[in-house]
Amino acid sequence: MNAKILFSLLLVTLISFGPVIFAQAAGNSSRQNSNASYAIITFADAPLATYQGHIPGLPATAASAEKLDLNSQAAQSYSNYLSLQKDQARSWLARNAPEVQVIYEYSVVLNGMAVKLNGHNLDHLLSIPGVTNVALSTMYHLDMNRSPTLIGAPVLWNAVGGQSNAGAGIKIGIIDTGIDASHPFLTDNSLVVPKGYPKCDALDSAVHKADTSCLFTSNKVLVAKMFCTQAVCAVFDGHAAQDHGSHVSGIAAGVANTCAPFVGCTLSGIAPKAFLGSYNVFPGNVTDASSQDIAMAVEAAVKDGMDVLNLSLGGTPTPNDPLVDAVNNAVDAGVVVAIAAGNAGPGPGTIESPGIASKVITVGASTNPHFVGIPLTVPSLGTFGAALGQFNDFGQVNATYATTSPTNGCTALTGNLTGQIALIARGTCTFSTKIRNAQSAGAMGVLVYTNVAGDPTAMGQDGTPNQPTIPAAMVSRDKGLAMAGASTKTVSIDGTASQEFFTDGPSADILAGFSSRGPPMIGSTVLAEVKPDIVAPGVNVYSSILMTSCAQPPCFAFFQGTSMATPHVAGAAALLKQLHPNWSPLQIKSALVNTAHRPVGSSSNNTPLPNPMDRGAGRIDLAAASQLTATISTGKFTSLGFGSVRAGSVKLVSQVSVTSVAFSSVTYTIAVAPAVTGITVTTSTTSLTISSAGTGAFKVTLTITSSTTAKDYYGDIVLSGGTVTLQVPYWIRVTP
Repeated sequence: MNAKILFSLLLVTLISFGPVIFAQAAGNSSRQNSNASYAIITFADAPLATYQGHIPGLPATAASAEKLDLNSQAAQSYSNYLSLQKDQARSWLARNAPEVQVIYEYSVVLNGMAVKLNGHNLDHLLSIPGVTNVALSTMYHLDMNRSPTLIGAPVLWNAVGGQSNAGAGIKIGIIDTGIDASHPFLTDNSLVVPKGYPKCDALDSAVHKADTSCLFTSNKVLVAKMFCTQAVCAVFDGHAAQDHGSHVSGIAAGVANTCAPFVGCTLSGIAPKAFLGSYNVFPGNVTDASSQDIAMAVEAAVKDGMDVLNLSLGGTPTPNDPLVDAVNNAVDAGVVVAIAAGNAGPGPGTIESPGIASKVITVGASTNPHFVGIPLTVPSLGTFGAALGQFNDFGQVNATYATTSPTNGCTALTGNLTGQIALIARGTCTFSTKIRNAQSAGAMGVLVYTNVAGDPTAMGQDGTPNQPTIPAAMVSRDKGLAMAGASTKTVSIDGTASQEFFTDGPSADILAGFSSRGPPMIGSTVLAEVKPDIVAPGVNVYSSILMTSCAQPPCFAFFQGTSMATPHVAGAAALLKQLHPNWSPLQIKSALVNTAHRPVGSSSNNTPLPNPMDRGAGRIDLAAASQLTATISTGKFTSLGFGSVRAGSVKLVSQVSVTSVAFSSVTYTIAVAPAVTGITVTTSTTSLTISSAGTGAFKVTLTITSSTTAKDYYGDIVLSGGTVTLQVPYWIRVTP
């Protein structure tokens, strides 16, 4: 599938220590194309990450407790066995398909090869001995100052010895556009490079040969590798040429107390002392990454000893996707994997791949209660903020304003607005269209009010010729509607006083309108899992960008998208891994998912969203995750997704395992909430006592009858009695 970096089509605000500048972000379309030039061949035998030892003389290599040990004798022996299998496949190709070129070999998270077809018939490759699947490579696209406090990071910082130690020793791999290791937010000379690092294999841009000097690494960025088999990549190397990966890296692990505009010297990533690994699958100006390259980056990251992986990318789900297998197997290898849900919301069934993978943590986006803007004053409403954007800024202005007809400004405006500011509703057409129409009607400026709950965002131009030249900014929906209803329509604007506006309370914890929703689907097939797993701040997130992206570096930016939400979870996972080094990825996932904060509000009206297929289990809450007394497992999940079933006499049973991480015995009260009609949801017990380090279990039964109404049913299995309440979301779709 075709991966895309998942950040919103809305404006990206680029901010340096010099002037404020603006640039348009990439789109959020879910386009996905198969690349008929390449394919991934998968063999029947399991990769190292999941091999259970069924072959005589070859012991199991799958991780039994912690991380996969690639240096064990068992791993070496089985790796040799897999290499022999691939040698035989190469011999078959030489005899039967000599034009097919082997590009990569996989053995850790996949057992297979990536090949360049050069016109050869895809199905013919199924004749290779031991091959079970041949899939065309598909292409993916690229889909912080307030957010650490919002998600409770300071509590977990204290638990690991303070912010100055948060994330120490943990390695986070960023599969993205590369990392600018020279940025102050990503530079920490107090860190000591561990033995065996740095690692690199990218081309050197000056001499076009293997980079043996690790030019793009540092004390903090331990790995810099490039994976790109496209012809255009021959002239690229592993250095970061696009902003996205550096922004993501800053959110996950930016250095504490970094100085940046508007926030002073308080900026911090979630795990500020963590190491980073740069796995560049979008080098140079490449915007499409292939599944074979991303899978190879996952394989390399596991081999390189990464503890956590972040993939802020996605594409359209397809059957038998090897990349989904690769990320699931990375989890089996002991690595926590966080993947963006996608920016294809608000419609249902829009979770992107590889975020549909069952074992990863799939992350949606919620609001982050702050923005950068300018103050404006309306006599009846007081002073509030308007978000800056890519259009011209206001100076110091005192003027009257007027609503427009049509209210959304998408066609020529009626009436004469000469000398006035046009107040226009967001929606239907581009910002450029609205502002151009207002300028044509004589307006001296435009205030657009947003059409969703929460903060205003920066407006971007649409790229068409002859952009409007009058100033424009955005206000919130509530303020815009109040302005429209005010009896006296005058406004004072100070465009010279750019500042950060804090909007805690009703502007926090709203699901972003663009955030992809479940249920996860492949075509029309509903998968039996709850996705997204969780949400995290992904709107107006402030972090580092390339040092070359502004006139006066260091450079910072506000981005938005599930791309920005995902590294919050990757950083959180790093902190939990530091606090509990023996926890499995599933336990870390449970700590984040089953303690999540509710409510998460609707973007349309901020009413609480009850459906876990919209907001997952809720917004991550690290204060709660650091204090839980047990972790949850429902097989390979931390929630109960029953998929789609037809109405009739149906009884579905699933087991919930509860593993104590408390120092003493805890008794849990088990309940189903809220009450549900149409189906019956019961638990095998209403009380469960678990000793310290012990494990208990109970069953959840869903009963459906022929008279059950066809619709979606959902809720929680709630375990109370520990330090924090645990919530296990359940979901089922009943069809006629």
